[in-house]
Amino acid sequence: MPAFLTSLKQLKRWQKVVLGTVLAVLLYTLLGFVLLPLILKPVLENEMTEVLHRQANIAKIRLNPYALTATIEGFSLQDRENTAQFIAFDRLYVNLQSLSLFKKALILRSVSLSKPAIDFSRLSDSTFSFSDLLAGEETSETPEPKKEGKPFLFSINNIEIDNGSIRFEDRPKDTVHQIDDLRLAIPSVSNLP
Repeated sequence: MPAFLTSLKQLKRWQKVVLGTVLAVLLYTLLGFVLLPLILKPVLENEMTEVLHRQANIAKIRLNPYALTATIEGFSLQDRENTAQFIAFDRLYVNLQSLSLFKKALILRSVSLSKPAIDFSRLSDSTFSFSDLLAGEETSETPEPKKEGKPFLFSINNIEIDNGSIRFEDRPKDTVHQIDDLRLAIPSVSNLP
């Protein structure tokens, strides 16, 4: 029997509990801070690119499993032709409230979005550059009626948008409309009773 297993058997019960707790905390820390961001980045990029039919890029994802925060930095989603950015932002910060687990609802303590940019166009056929995203998948089957159920409960608090921009190119009229330095603060959006 290896010496490691022999020494584990000789530990007292409370020492095993302490060792198990320390190992669980180390595993949780390693998983949350290091492994999960490394796994999430390529998965999100690939899934978004496949679903939206546009190239998605993320520079960095950071998670803090103790503070229940997530930060996405350097996000961009190209337009259909991959000639320009359709949507981009420098930083998205989300802070999940631990109360979410007990309320069975999504409760975000704060959401902060830095330098969001949206760039879209109206094309010569009077559709928009994002019209393909709004069209549902066409199927030959008749859609089933939706079942009445409980609504998804949420509370999103302290929403901040800083230094945003929106650019709209109306190609048939050969004009460009632009909004810069957009700042928005919303205290709360919720459907919780």
